[in-house]
Amino acid sequence: MESLQFLGTSLSAVYHHMVMVPAPLFKRPGPQLPGNRTTTASVIRAAAALQHGAQSIPLPGPLDGDYVDGVVVDEVPIVDLAELRSSSGRAQGTQRVAAACRDWGFFQVVNHGVSIEFVHKLRKQCLDVFSLPQEQKDKVSRRSQGSQWVYDYRPNHGPLEVLQLNPWDSPQLHTCAHALNCSEDFIAVYEEANLVFRTLAMEILDILIEGLRVDAKHFQAHKKESQGVLRANYYHQSKAADQVLGLIPHVDGNLFTILHQQDVSGLEVLKDGSWIPITPRNDAFCINVADIMQVLTNDEYTSVQHRAVGPKTQARLSLAYFLTPAAGVTLVAAPELVNSLHPPRYRPFTWKDFVDASKGADRPYPSVLPFFEQRH
Repeated sequence: MESLQFLGTSLSAVYHHMVMVPAPLFKRPGPQLPGNRTTTASVIRAAAALQHGAQSIPLPGPLDGDYVDGVVVDEVPIVDLAELRSSSGRAQGTQRVAAACRDWGFFQVVNHGVSIEFVHKLRKQCLDVFSLPQEQKDKVSRRSQGSQWVYDYRPNHGPLEVLQLNPWDSPQLHTCAHALNCSEDFIAVYEEANLVFRTLAMEILDILIEGLRVDAKHFQAHKKESQGVLRANYYHQSKAADQVLGLIPHVDGNLFTILHQQDVSGLEVLKDGSWIPITPRNDAFCINVADIMQVLTNDEYTSVQHRAVGPKTQARLSLAYFLTPAAGVTLVAAPELVNSLHPPRYRPFTWKDFVDASKGADRPYPSVLPFFEQRH
């Protein structure tokens, strides 16, 4: 029971600190943001600037995107899971996913097996909570519940409202439903969400492992003992003249994240120094590599910075499922990914060590991974 409670509160600590840290303009230590790497997008952008009479090519600023005349010239890969479920498309598909994890740290999946009707049903339950009177939501807020919070209001982020639940934790669901005076549908939908998202997460995990071409036994504990946290972020429509960051630049601190944007844009990923918007698709989930997966792959897969820009035309609701690692397992890279040319980047640690390092850490970068780096 203690391990379940730990999982329920640990991700809250990681993501609370992740969101509340100031947002300096930085590049995270590590190989995932090689500033000297030239991409097709950067070449096109430079050529377009010169064509319009520029005397020099300025470095992209913190709010610049990868655009030429308003057209996105680089895009996060889209993977059709139906093709990966066929024997003929499996090998090529897993390698395409592996390439996306190395080059982007992000990809989108379609034909994922989760019905759009269910996603809309889950979204409705979240919107029903967000529409409740503020005094009712405050009953389960961070201010009143501390580390056991379910709801949070962040006025300096757009504003942003957050609903975070552990869908596998039935007592938490019932307590929350009672405090918010929700219907029985609230509990049923969240319990179904646990099954739906965990099933998809295990399929994604298998694909990520196959793409590495390593022994799957190294990840077996995470398939059996990992848990998930479900979070809904409700970004209010921003009326500010300047671009508002609903979530500042950050990385995720779990294994990987499954995100649904619906059809309102806002999610952006940092690639080669530029912020690339991820085109929302109602029929797609966005998958991003997180810090612990980067550790297990010895930086083969990269956890990259991303952010959410506040919407200007309408409110935006995103749903995120964070897959956390097995609580009691020592986190080290797969042996096949370690050699004399690629020594282990990180010293062994546990999920609890990572969470403890995240609590109250004062750092000028968006991850605590540098605290665990080996000194060779």
